[in-house]
Amino acid sequence: GGPVNFESGPNGDIVYADILDGTIKRISYAGDTAPVTTTDLAVRTVADQQGIPGSTLAPSNNAPRLTVDGPGPDEVFAVGDVVTATATGTDVEDGPLPVQWSTVTVHCRGEICHAHPGPRSSGNDFSMVFADHGDDTEQRITATVTDSAGVSTSRTFVARPDLRTLAVSTSVPATTTINGVDRSSAEVTRGARVSVSAAATASNGVSTFESWSDGGARAHDLVVGARDIALTAGYRTPAEQR
Repeated sequence: GGPVNFESGPNGDIVYADILDGTIKRISYAGDTAPVTTTDLAVRTVADQQGIPGSTLAPSNNAPRLTVDGPGPDEVFAVGDVVTATATGTDVEDGPLPVQWSTVTVHCRGEICHAHPGPRSSGNDFSMVFADHGDDTEQRITATVTDSAGVSTSRTFVARPDLRTLAVSTSVPATTTINGVDRSSAEVTRGARVSVSAAATASNGVSTFESWSDGGARAHDLVVGARDIALTAGYRTPAEQR
């Protein structure tokens, strides 16, 4: 229950907030036909005196329309690939609107992931290089248009990494790390620079590191190519050291 706040909207239509699903409804009348209810009116997000976001009805304003053409859900990117997109924004009251772009980089090392804001830009065209930020990185890209009433419409798409598996093993039990994390395998982005290392002494306390199967030093970097990678760290046992 509770009161419903009706307001006059565009063209004399009646506008109200649906308390059940939170949408803004418009009741339109055309001649003697039954009224039609739609949900295409604008809601402007504002903050109250405590800074808590909320929504306020903009009954005399239509929400901006935004069209975005970006990477599809099955498209993936290697380090150094260029991510592109285009967007156009229009508004019934204001006409064409400028497009603002924002990015968030989400990257992971093992099970630990974190996000941080990336570059911002403006204009109908968007372009950025898919960067190397750890094992498994994705870019979340948002296009936003805002009209003169402060009402915004946004669309977000995700540029996902082209992943390969890096697996490391040892000839006798020993600790290995990938990008500084103790583990024996990781999903890594194609084209990424990855560090691997093996303990100087095996878990038995006596076998010593001898070489990696790729000829690299005990701790070294490698660049992930088109195929999965499997490396083995060889150790010399006490018998072999005699």
